[in-house]
Amino acid sequence: KGTDREGTKIRIRQLPPADYRDDVEERIKLHLGSGAQNWSGWINIDKYEGGGSNHPDITGSIIDLPQFDDDSVDEIMLIHVFEHLYTWEALPAVKEWYRILKPGGILTIEVPCLNKILKHYEDGVENPYMTIYGIFGEQCYEEPEMVHKWCYSKKALMRVFQKGGFSRIGVADPVYHLIERDMRVIGVK
Repeated sequence: KGTDREGTKIRIRQLPPADYRDDVEERIKLHLGSGAQNWSGWINIDKYEGGGSNHPDITGSIIDLPQFDDDSVDEIMLIHVFEHLYTWEALPAVKEWYRILKPGGILTIEVPCLNKILKHYEDGVENPYMTIYGIFGEQCYEEPEMVHKWCYSKKALMRVFQKGGFSRIGVADPVYHLIERDMRVIGVK
């Protein structure tokens, strides 16, 4: 947690990932639900444009992206955004992202992991960041956009990827936020 250059409170500074391909000069990479985390070299898309540093490249839906053609995007990343979608939005969103990804394109989603959270409850962990906030979001900020609408288990999120068209799907430790609580699911088109 900290502040940006303008002094606006940010929760966790998320730096863009290192580029994993040197063989492609220009790639189209979408950072969906970017908030105040505008990544250089990525198209930052967020529903909200507001005070501080929340100035996405595109303000609008992250679920419906008609401005991108079929098979036109190399990579899509969502960092602690997917849990803010209603369950009925999840599959249509993944199908839309699959549509715009090029063959070999990558979708990466990091979210709280219900499997890990339930284990913390079972072990008697009382830290709300490891348990209740992972399920319901940090509602202490009184910001509706911070409320979580669902919490996924590993199998449930992988099933959404599969139903969305992905056949190569993997689960890994997250790069951002809390390794002990969160997960990263990666799908390759």
